[in-house]
Amino acid sequence: MPSAEWVKMPNRAALINHTHPSSHILVVFDGEIYEDGRTYRAGDIRISTADDRHFLRFTQPAHCLIIEGVGPSVSSGSRRVLRMPTLVARLRRVTEAERAIELAGACDLSDALGNHQPPSWLDELEQLRTDGRFVGSQSVEAVARMAGVSREHLARSYQRHFGTTVTGAIRVRR
Repeated sequence: MPSAEWVKMPNRAALINHTHPSSHILVVFDGEIYEDGRTYRAGDIRISTADDRHFLRFTQPAHCLIIEGVGPSVSSGSRRVLRMPTLVARLRRVTEAERAIELAGACDLSDALGNHQPPSWLDELEQLRTDGRFVGSQSVEAVARMAGVSREHLARSYQRHFGTTVTGAIRVRR
């Protein structure tokens, strides 16, 4: 059953290692939210899978909407970020959960994702990183060799699909 919840978080708050029972959408209205080397800002929509364990930090007051049970499928354990200003503006004006769920469900977020799913080699690398197997002095070159791609291709692909640099992601995981 879909649900919607508006959340206002104070400065320096954190939601530590938690999951959601179903796929969910996080819509950021104000502030910044940090997660695994990524920064979500006002206007971002983050889509995540069920049981995706995550840790959110708020370094300034933030206002967001979490809609569970609605959204396109993304590969297990992955997160996708969209910029859809019109949808965010409409959701900002909504005060009833049913209307927020209806708006999010009516907008085909899967079309907005387009063909932006990461290739399987990149998904596998991200899983290794989130499992803690990218620690120590792993260089971008070493990671690229593991994936069988050039350093440049890895850097571009990682930034495009995960919204952060490989170096930043490795540093955060350490």
